[in-house]
Amino acid sequence: MFPFLIALVVFVLAGIAATALLRKLPTESSDLKRGLAHLAELRWRDFAKLVLQAMQARGYQIMQDEGGPADGLPTDGGDILLQQGSQRTLLSCKYGNASVVGAQSILGLGKSAELRGAHSAIVVSPGRFDEEARRVAGQQDVELIDGATLWPEVKPFIGDDIATDP
Repeated sequence: MFPFLIALVVFVLAGIAATALLRKLPTESSDLKRGLAHLAELRWRDFAKLVLQAMQARGYQIMQDEGGPADGLPTDGGDILLQQGSQRTLLSCKYGNASVVGAQSILGLGKSAELRGAHSAIVVSPGRFDEEARRVAGQQDVELIDGATLWPEVKPFIGDDIATDP
């Protein structure tokens, strides 16, 4: 009986210690939730700048339009032409109050990319894409990057106060 009692006490104390330790550690899901909330609070221009930093980390460079802004971001919120080696890619930042991007935003993007001399397209949103948007993107060979996928890519470019606050 005595060994059973010792084992029970050790088991309970280990459980309490593990629970206390796990509550103090920031969880990946809480980090993601904070990150997505931060992305949703950004203005379009700030969001697009952050996305461009992530794209530059992937090896893309902005193709400046003649007479366009120095930072390469269109003033009308339009799509951005990127280049990686000899390949051009059209980047579309879908940002707004809607947390779910539908197929309507994806339709015609492949043709738009082709008209601008791009071989592919990327659509980025701080939210998520519905199933129809995913289906259309697959048909047009468009890469979709939702908020959960984007957050790890942009997190290094955000100040420590957002990236590490509990």
